[in-house]
Parts: sequence; C-alpha cells; structure tokens
Amino acid sequence: MARPKKTARTKGVYDRGSAFQVKIKRKDAGGNLHAINRTFPYSEATRAKALAQAEAFASAERAALHEEKQPASNLMSSQSLGVWIERYIAEVLSLKAKDDKKKSGDNDARLLRLLAKRFPATFSKPVDKLTPQDFGLANGGMARSLEDDYYLAPATITRQLAVLSSVFTAAIKRWGFKMDNPIHATLKPKVRNERERVVTDKEWADILTALAPMSAATRGAIAFLRWTAARRSEAIKLRWEDLDYSKQRPEATFRDTKNPKGGKPIHRTIFLTPEAVAVLDTLTKELHAAKLRKDRIPPSPQNPPAVRPSSGFVFSLDEGKTSIASDTLTQAWGRAREQAGVTDATLHDLRHTRITELANLLPMHQVMQLSGHKTTQMLTRYYNPDMQDLGELFEVTKAAAEKAQRDYLKKTRKKNGS
Repeated sequence: MARPKKTARTKGVYDRGSAFQVKIKRKDAGGNLHAINRTFPYSEATRAKALAQAEAFASAERAALHEEKQPASNLMSSQSLGVWIERYIAEVLSLKAKDDKKKSGDNDARLLRLLAKRFPATFSKPVDKLTPQDFGLANGGMARSLEDDYYLAPATITRQLAVLSSVFTAAIKRWGFKMDNPIHATLKPKVRNERERVVTDKEWADILTALAPMSAATRGAIAFLRWTAARRSEAIKLRWEDLDYSKQRPEATFRDTKNPKGGKPIHRTIFLTPEAVAVLDTLTKELHAAKLRKDRIPPSPQNPPAVRPSSGFVFSLDEGKTSIASDTLTQAWGRAREQAGVTDATLHDLRHTRITELANLLPMHQVMQLSGHKTTQMLTRYYNPDMQDLGELFEVTKAAAEKAQRDYLKKTRKKNGS
C-alpha cells in the first residue's frame, strides 16, 4: 500500500517520506501557465533543514510568479555564473560534443569547470553584480590572475575568456536574460601571435637545473617538448603504446592532433632524435626506481633492469592512469624559468626553438612533417634564426658546395686523362 502524502505547512510543499516535493502550478500575472516541480531529499537528521529549504523555495517561487511574472529561478538575482556554467554544459556543450568535429565541447566543459574551481568568488556572485573588471586585467581580475598566478600567455587567456563569453551569449540569446555581456567590455591582454623568441643552450641548461626537484613526469614532458617540437597537447596525450622501438630510429605517433582533415582527427608520426630517446630512457629509469621505492625494495645489482611500460600515459603522475595536466607543465615552466632567471620565454617557445634548429638542417617541407603544420606560411612563423648562426651556416654550406665542385672537376679530369 502506497504511503499517504503528508502536506507540509506551506502550500505546494508535500512530504513524500524521504523527500519534500514542491509542486506549484499556476498562472503568473501575465497569464502564462508555469509548472514548478522540485524535490528536497532528507534523512532523519536533515528533515528539518530540508523542510525549511522546500518552504523557502516554494514561497519565493509563488511570490516571483505573482510580482515578477516569472519563476524565481529565472530572475537575474537568483542566478550565478556557476549555475549558468552547469546549465551551459548540460544544454549546449553536451549536444555540441556529439556533433563537434573539433571536439571542443568536452574541452570547453573542462576549461569552464577549471575556471570555476580557480575563481569561486566570481562564479558564486549573482550575475547581475558581475562587471568587466571581474574578468579583466585590473587587480583582482580573472585575466590578471591567469597571467600572474598561472603563467598563461596572453593568447591563452584571451581564448579562455572567449569560452566564458559564450556562456553569457547563451544566457542572453537562448535563455532570454536581459543583460550586457561583461566580457565584451573587459580589458584583455594584448596578443602577439608572432614570436621571435628561442631558448638558448645556456638558458635551457639553467632551466633544466631548476626543473631537477620536480616530478619525473613534469621534467620529462618539458624536455620531450624541447627535443621534438611537439605541441603541449600532443605530448600529454602520448601513450607508451604510441612509441615504436622496433625500427632503427624509434618513432612516436601523436594521436588526434590539432589539425583535423575533412573534420576527422588525424595522427602524425615523427622519428625521435637521440636527445628525445634519452629523455624517455631517463623517464623509464626514474619510474622503475619509484616503483622499487613504493614496493620498499632496496637498490641492488640483482634487481631486474628498468623496462619501459607497455601501456598507459607516458607523462603521468599516477603510474599512467591519467595524463599530466597541461597547466601543470605551464606552471612548472613558469617557476623554473623564474628560478633560472630566464625572462620572456614561454613553454611554447620550446617549439619555436626546435623548429628553428630543424629548419637549419632540413628542407621546409620535411620540417612540416615533423612539426605538423599544414602550410609553409604557418611554419615560417616558428622559424626564428639568429642572423649570426645563419651566416655561419651559409659559410659552411658554401664551403661544402665548393669542395664538392672541386672534387667533381678533379674526378672528371682524372677520368679523361687530362
């Protein structure tokens, strides 16, 4: 036999035995019919608190329908950016992720929740109290904190604010809230897409020293970026299964890279230089040593040698189960750079550095295969040679060409007997 419904003290609130249910169905002052249904679960210890919450919710909704001509949940004063974030993820990004060729739906959801975690005060503030200063470069602004505290580049900050701006756009255009998008008037960092910064050998050595106390995965990932010109997103997704040591020169395959083709993700395989192989070998040894310490096995010549893992993420803080976070690398780089006294060098400048080195050794179309660029125009933005080095390379190349020509003429004369 069903448990009888128990009516609470406030109209529209019903006790269902394990939860209080708020059911309100009435027309507002404008003649529009609204049906509001919400439950407040409780235990014996929380029954009184749940009842108070249910009655307060019911009273607020009935008053809003009478005075504001809409449910209280639709009023600006009851909205927070955190609430909008979850609604945006549920209503917009969940659908976008199913049919998004760039897979930005899932990425945007992760980013928005990360921002909510980093800036709880901003995300809990009523949206009608938010101002452009909350998101800009002013003291206490989100952009300022992302730059100073999290070492993010101006372009990255601008992209993150653009994702956040899309939440306000959805609230205004899809959900009917009357407000101006505060991010449109936000003072954002100035973006310079073209960089001419490469990391010198001395700077790299100093940064490596500063990275020494950090985790093996963090050091290994940053060094891997230095010697492969890989993107940060490609390195953190790399798995041990993506490494092929069966060939004369080991290879790594980056899955699902930045530039899709025809809307479909593509993979890129590169050969690993001796420096990159050494990075992975060092990481393997350090992971092996960490496992011995975890198992409380003292170092001994009788211990089995280090063996590369057969599966899992290469750069991981939990034995390959999950990949290291991209922001972890960026923040580690920022701390190491400051400790080493290296100014104005971003983590992405390691890509500039390696591409510049490769472009001095290989034709551009071959460098594109390694860097993953689709056009030479994009690649040349990453090629930042030092003019003195370029002059020296010219002299070496010229001398080699002249020697080859002399050797050819000498061989020709000898063959003709002259």
